[in-house]
Amino acid sequence: MTSSREPNKKNPAHGTKKRTQMNVQSVHAPKPVMKTLSRSEKKEAQVSAAPPPVKKVSKRTRMIMSISAIVLVVAVIAGLAYYFIAVMPMQRPILTVNNEDISTGYFLKRMVANPGADVNSAVQGMEAEVIIKQQAAANGVVPVTAKDVDNYMRDQAKGTNSTISDADFNKWFKQQLENTGLSASEFREVMSREVQRQRLMDILAYDMPSTAPQVHLWAMVFNSNTAALTAKAKLDGGADFATVANTLGQQTNGGDQGWAVTAMLPNEITTAISKLDIGKVSDPVAYTQSSTSASSGNVTSYLLVKITEKDDNRTLSDDEVTMAKQQVLYNWLTKQLSAATIVIHGLKGSTTMDSQTSSWLNYQAQELLKKRPSETSTTGLTTATTAVTTTGAKP
Repeated sequence: MTSSREPNKKNPAHGTKKRTQMNVQSVHAPKPVMKTLSRSEKKEAQVSAAPPPVKKVSKRTRMIMSISAIVLVVAVIAGLAYYFIAVMPMQRPILTVNNEDISTGYFLKRMVANPGADVNSAVQGMEAEVIIKQQAAANGVVPVTAKDVDNYMRDQAKGTNSTISDADFNKWFKQQLENTGLSASEFREVMSREVQRQRLMDILAYDMPSTAPQVHLWAMVFNSNTAALTAKAKLDGGADFATVANTLGQQTNGGDQGWAVTAMLPNEITTAISKLDIGKVSDPVAYTQSSTSASSGNVTSYLLVKITEKDDNRTLSDDEVTMAKQQVLYNWLTKQLSAATIVIHGLKGSTTMDSQTSSWLNYQAQELLKKRPSETSTTGLTTATTAVTTTGAKP
């Protein structure tokens, strides 16, 4: 009889499961089988693994390559030299007016556009033009439109005629570009500045009277005070003014300057005649003005003047009205220029129009003229903007 506490015998079907033994070798990759290569196969493998052979360059090819490299280097050097010598100097400013730069290239083009203009007069003209452009709006000048420029140019082109055809105007415009050397846009810009100048002048001279104090002026000019004193001694001795003027004073009209508006005369002359009686000759009057030669600076002349008539309320002629308006503008410009910040960018860092810079500019201007067509007219761009800085009677 079997005891209840005696454990049952394990049944093979229901007893503890047997562990299956894992084949460890099955989780590792099989080792590669090393193949033994034959001699021919080894040789082929070595040939395929070797780098491709370097192709030898012929002596002629190397020479061509060397020459090409040299030519390229020379071309680059020449290009850089041209830029630094010919291009860059034209792009740098030559003049700055109240922080507005005028490039050297444009300055030279404007200088060449006015035949006979020297460096100093070109600088004065550009200064005046920039000041007017900067200050015009503040003085009531309305903006200049493209139509305003067209109308102004047509007025210039037709002259004394009442009208001008489109064909004739186009011919005139083309001639202006040839004469001045300016592009169409540059020429129109100059014309725009001229319209602006005239509008400003009319505003400044709006209440100018039609009459003004005038004197009938006579004058003779000498290069030295000594020569003027010699002529004065002859006049005090009874010599005729016209005779002395035509001989010692190198005048051709006896020194007769005609009627002159007193306010438009240089200050030195105005001061001298204010102390003169009718028919009396002044002592030598020193009168200094800019020379027409850029290298000469200012020139002082010595004048003997007299007046034969006075009129405190003489009617102004059309020419005198124009001159009087220009004088008003000149006085305004003088005041504006004295308050402006103006810088000359001379060569080698100078801040003045020194002789070296002036000579270089004159040389460059002549080079520009050489490039112009030989048939180009000598009549260039002469505007009142350029002339306004020299307003004033000259004996």
